[in-house]
Amino acid sequence: MNYLTKDCSYKSAQTMFRSIQFAVNRKEDNLLPSQLAKHIFFNKKYGRAFFREGIPPNYEDPQNFKGGNFQLLLLGTTGNIQLLKEFDKVFIICVKNLIGNEGGNIDKRFNGIFLRCEINPGKNLDKSIDNYSDLKDLPFMVKIELWIKDQSDYKKLLSTLIKKIEEQIKKEIKFPNEKIMRNFEYHNSSKRKEVVKKIELMRNLKIEKEINSKRVVGIKKANKSRSDDMWRE
Repeated sequence: MNYLTKDCSYKSAQTMFRSIQFAVNRKEDNLLPSQLAKHIFFNKKYGRAFFREGIPPNYEDPQNFKGGNFQLLLLGTTGNIQLLKEFDKVFIICVKNLIGNEGGNIDKRFNGIFLRCEINPGKNLDKSIDNYSDLKDLPFMVKIELWIKDQSDYKKLLSTLIKKIEEQIKKEIKFPNEKIMRNFEYHNSSKRKEVVKKIELMRNLKIEKEINSKRVVGIKKANKSRSDDMWRE
């Protein structure tokens, strides 16, 4: 998650939601999929995370490790402005349901919502940007993740809040075809643990490489020192 940096803090979930709503009519804000699309390069990611204070949007954090996340995928192209605006509506629906009407507080079972955007050709499309004659045809993917504290809440949330969100999206937004949106899928902690193991392995290999590099430098310096002493003699 190192491509994310802390941007700002909101006094309440309701304040955050109002900021996201206002962003619809503000070109300079980067809180919605259609706005993030302007800043993405081929095969690169861009994201915004809205999490509780003190909880970073990463798998390793103890407050996230016992949970999982519901992921919804939206697929389009960078040049389809109207479709990207519909993606904005989907994101707003997700945030609105996460907050609810009880005092404007985020549901206690959730740690946050993560919006990821990416120009990604996937498995069945051209892997090089050179193969796209029109840059407006670049494949654009939006992933909306709802992160929960404890995976024991997964089934109940799936049959209530997640179901409600999906039904509202289908009722209010009519996509040209059913392939554009893939319903929420749950990713549990076992998959996250695999990711964490890979991260730890890569981190350990990097540390080991740095240690070995320092040893080599140390040996070279020691040899140079002996050589200098010999010349002095």
